[in-house]
Amino acid sequence: MDEPLLYSQLSLTRRSSSLPKIIRVDPYSDLSKLRGIPRYEFSRGIEGNEILDMTGLKGVEDLGDRLRVLAGTPWRDVIRYSPELFGNLDFSVGGSVFFGDAGFGFNEFGLIKDRVEVEGYLNGIKYTGKYNGGIIYAVYIKKELKQLVNKGYTTDDIDAILYKLKNWFSSGFPAFRDITINIQGGVAKLIVAYPSTREQLLLKYVSDLQKVDPVYEDLSPRHKYRYYGTTDLNGIFQIKENLKRSERTILRFRGTKVYFVIYSNTPLKFIDTIPLTSYSDSDAQNNLNGCVLCGRCVNVCPYGEMMGSPIYTPLGLYVLQPLGFAEGLINCHMCGKCVDVCPSKLDILSDLRKYARYNKIDTSLPEVRELPATSVIVLTPISKGFEDRAIRALLYLHSKGKKVGLIKLDINVLDLLLDKVDWENISKKLEGVNEILTITPEEYHYLQPIKRFKIIDIILVEELILPDTDIEGENLHIPCMLGIKTRKKELNKCSLAFLEEISGKTVESKLPAKYTLCPITARKLNIKTPLDTVFPTLNLEALKNIISKLHQGVEDGDLLMDDSKWYEDIAEELFKKVADKIISTQLNRLTKEELLFLYFFMDKFAEINEKDKEVIIKEVNKILGSN
Repeated sequence: MDEPLLYSQLSLTRRSSSLPKIIRVDPYSDLSKLRGIPRYEFSRGIEGNEILDMTGLKGVEDLGDRLRVLAGTPWRDVIRYSPELFGNLDFSVGGSVFFGDAGFGFNEFGLIKDRVEVEGYLNGIKYTGKYNGGIIYAVYIKKELKQLVNKGYTTDDIDAILYKLKNWFSSGFPAFRDITINIQGGVAKLIVAYPSTREQLLLKYVSDLQKVDPVYEDLSPRHKYRYYGTTDLNGIFQIKENLKRSERTILRFRGTKVYFVIYSNTPLKFIDTIPLTSYSDSDAQNNLNGCVLCGRCVNVCPYGEMMGSPIYTPLGLYVLQPLGFAEGLINCHMCGKCVDVCPSKLDILSDLRKYARYNKIDTSLPEVRELPATSVIVLTPISKGFEDRAIRALLYLHSKGKKVGLIKLDINVLDLLLDKVDWENISKKLEGVNEILTITPEEYHYLQPIKRFKIIDIILVEELILPDTDIEGENLHIPCMLGIKTRKKELNKCSLAFLEEISGKTVESKLPAKYTLCPITARKLNIKTPLDTVFPTLNLEALKNIISKLHQGVEDGDLLMDDSKWYEDIAEELFKKVADKIISTQLNRLTKEELLFLYFFMDKFAEINEKDKEVIIKEVNKILGSN
């Protein structure tokens, strides 16, 4: 319902004078029937009564010698396909055409819109070719088929580089593919790019330059104002002080024509002869708390996906917070994927926690007997319902020679989400433990702060078991909480399963995987984890056989107990030792795994009395080498 507020943010400092109607465009939309102002990205917008939201229109199709790119796709997703030109990696391809950006290749190709072709709609009529206005659905970009050379020159003397270029263009038009100056932190870098076949042609220009890596423009570092414009070399000298005051400046050259982008933390003034674009910032107050509207968090946010709108992402929070609409907006599982991609390095999780308002969450602990050890499976309220899985994991690991115990940590799930856990106190409860194994990736993620107070390893059980299986990577879902990236983005996709549990919502989600490392996902989608393939179930019928096996020596034991009872009142300690020895002898009939199995379920059998249980506990502790 607050989407109009989000799309009314036109730049870092500019807002629409009225709230627009939002029409979301997807691949199935009939653009011939739509009218309105297209919005291809969150960082730049044009005011209008009806806004066509093109930001979700993403995808790249490789056609061999060229690419077909849907208009809302950021250049960041295109760059790996080797396009011959590209813009700011955080800008969309459609936005770069719509706003007339100069990108890489400006010296040779001119503006991006002049080099590419579009699939667009003008007054409801579809057309393909050079951009001629209207709504852009897709952009066709040629692929780079030549080997490019990148050379550069670095100095803290901006004038030196500007005079160097002035000298170049005074004697002709150097046949570079691209000429760019990147100014940041008081250091200016001149970078030129050209096909290797032009080396001799350009030798007099590049003889004093060194081979360098290409420099990509994006919306980093953190800034509060952005200015775009076009001038000439003389104009650049006139705004030189603005360049020095900026956080970052990008200058792209085409002959003596210069396209500039200036990122600044303070408002800058420009002379009238250097006009700025309509989407440049004003000198108004920036209230976005460091957000640069790049939209990267929108692309990775599971909560926004579950809620079906970018308003429920960190971007939405930073836009709506100054307007008083932040409280309870985002009640997510704090996965931190937004933090990983934020170019401004914002403390997003702290900001999310400040305004999160959760419904009641079950905080009861799993019902299972604990087993202390130095390496333990740790259960929290998150693993409620996975008691069976925890015991299976423990029995399997013991069968592989790994001594593992099991403990429960009574940590409120809300405290985990809101980072209110007393980790120092928790670390004391783990005295003697040097390795934690978690059943869920959520617990793996949330328990990491323990490392600030204790030297300890934290491992996901499913990751530990995975090498023992035949599961192939292309069939395996890697949960986002693990922070492991896969080549196929779909396999890193959040299943939304845990989000559903803490929000009470239910949404459909699909994964192109037969297996997952997340038991919560496995439960939701009815797929398997590695543990399910090596130890599918606990056989309770087998447990009855274990009890029978245990009682096979009962008859001889009973005779010995009867013979010993005459001194029960005289030497009680000796009698207890005889009784314990009889039970221990019976327990020796069991394998290690059978004894552990019995340990966790002995409360379910009335025929096992309290004395028997004490001996079983002692025997199990012998296995673990603990007291």
